[in-house]
Amino acid sequence: MRLFRCIPVADALSRLPLPDTGAAETDGDEIVALLTDDVSDVITDDDVCAASAADPVMEQLRSVIRTGWPDAARQCTPETRDYFAVRHELQVRQDGVVLRGPDRAVVPAALRSKYLQLAHRAHDGVVRTKQLLRDLAWWPGMSKDAAALVADCPSCHAKDAVLTQQARPAPLQPVELPDRPWSKLGLDIRLALYRATPHCTTGQSPSALLHGRRMRLHLPVTTETPPRDSSLQHRVATQQQRNSRVYDSRQATRPSDLQPGDTVRVRRQGHVPKNQSRFSSPRRIARQLGPATFILSDGTKRNAAHLARIPDAAPTGSAPPSTDGPEPPPPPADPAPPSSGEPQPPSPQPTASTAPPTAPTESARPSDVADVALPAATGAARDRSPGGPRPPQRAAVGGTPRRELPASSRGRRRFLPRRFT
Repeated sequence: MRLFRCIPVADALSRLPLPDTGAAETDGDEIVALLTDDVSDVITDDDVCAASAADPVMEQLRSVIRTGWPDAARQCTPETRDYFAVRHELQVRQDGVVLRGPDRAVVPAALRSKYLQLAHRAHDGVVRTKQLLRDLAWWPGMSKDAAALVADCPSCHAKDAVLTQQARPAPLQPVELPDRPWSKLGLDIRLALYRATPHCTTGQSPSALLHGRRMRLHLPVTTETPPRDSSLQHRVATQQQRNSRVYDSRQATRPSDLQPGDTVRVRRQGHVPKNQSRFSSPRRIARQLGPATFILSDGTKRNAAHLARIPDAAPTGSAPPSTDGPEPPPPPADPAPPSSGEPQPPSPQPTASTAPPTAPTESARPSDVADVALPAATGAARDRSPGGPRPPQRAAVGGTPRRELPASSRGRRRFLPRRFT
């Protein structure tokens, strides 16, 4: 008991809660799910049946599936020619809907735009949009139609992942070396010892290039005027080109194609919270100052490395029609057997004087292995010159002729496979 009396602050379990004298708070309505009765954003099976029955292409497709396909695609009608490559996968359901495979509906032309819009409602990108469509539907050129829809989607272009790919650094812009002192000045707040030290690229100190004479410091100077270097311009230009190649390769730069009037978004500097975009609201480029420097509509000056161009907002609608053919069919699982006209390797046939091969017994296996294994180096092989006659072939066990090793394999220990019948 004394131990508990020494505790200066009592714990929560040692005290009783105070009586609640206030009125109980009433909780508001909790929203569990939000439902809508708008049927315009839903495609039912009845819609597919009605559209398939009213589509003349689907009618021709059902007819050719029932009667049989021609031997070549050029013999098909222009409307059904795009379906010839997948003709073996097409079937007609009892309600008239054409299927590719067991459960992929061939979508009529009237519903393709709505299929694309509903499959891309989550704006998950072109890959996931294609995956969703390929799981439920198909039509000729579906992949290209989905890619065109995502490429024209303003919401997808506003994502940080897409804008980051657009905001790429521009190539390095070397500054031309001045040809005479005091022709170009720059502010340098570094120490005087640095300005008096020759640079690794120019071979002269910055002070000598600026003033035309050496700087006097703690060390004596014998000749104030530095020697004139005729190859200075060429050496500096060569080093600048080398630096540009290294920088452009490491930074994956690309020349800026931004122009005045383009709509861009500016990358925000510093820390950006997770619930906010790393890019600003859209702005216009007012004018261009340099190869990669621009003045925006708000008066700020930005480099192309911080600007991501976005396309102008296009009206939402159907994707542009595709003129490509159908998707290529999947490759066959097993290769087709060779035709009768192709030459085939002859198989060994037993002659009248040769008995059919028999399976070796347990007692004969050690000798069989010794007969199949070639010696590493025999006396005849060592004494035989490169141009000498080849040794005669020895027959393997069972009468099967043994394949002779090439000249490059002579003298090596090789094991040939045996055939047991």
